[in-house]
Amino acid sequence: MEQHSDRCSAFRLRNNRLPPTNENDAETWYNWAKNQSCRPAEQPYPKSQEDLIRIVNEAREKGKKVRCAGTGHSWSSSSVTDGVLVMVEMMTKIYPPEKSAEGWTVQVETGVTVKKLDHFLREHEPQLAMPSNVVLESVRYGGVLSLGCHGAATQTQTLADLVCEVKIIDAHGNPNTFTQEKDAEEFSAACINLGLLGVIYSYTLR
Repeated sequence: MEQHSDRCSAFRLRNNRLPPTNENDAETWYNWAKNQSCRPAEQPYPKSQEDLIRIVNEAREKGKKVRCAGTGHSWSSSSVTDGVLVMVEMMTKIYPPEKSAEGWTVQVETGVTVKKLDHFLREHEPQLAMPSNVVLESVRYGGVLSLGCHGAATQTQTLADLVCEVKIIDAHGNPNTFTQEKDAEEFSAACINLGLLGVIYSYTLR
């Protein structure tokens, strides 16, 4: 899998997807398969929830639509926009796992990769692991979960079934937290939201 990660890095270099020096100096974006592309007006690289809120508020004031992109492994046009394309690859914070009567949970920012979380959980005491996951190590949980990706085994469901909390910045720049206990119907929509409810800040996983 290390070789795969190297190829992904080389692909990004060839297609000029390194962070621009100015977030308003956008570049052409391609997905991994190169069947989708766009040239957004702006291509910011947020590092925090506060950055996301600022980006959404500024986009609203300018009348621009907002979409997000990570590794770009989806064949769909979910990230295509001529407005603001938020690149989430610097949103990589993993919060300390918490234990309850139901088991362990961990909160991850939208740009955390499968590989990073796997390594983080292995280093935890006691060692932890996701009960189901995708094959690719380079993909990011914001995309894996919001687009309804499935687990790698034949009997597993979508990874979104492991979600117990979603934090989303809505179109007004307001942070929203969705849980099963608060509103089951809204929580179900938030888990696999396809980017339609706002910009995802984080997911909490069982």
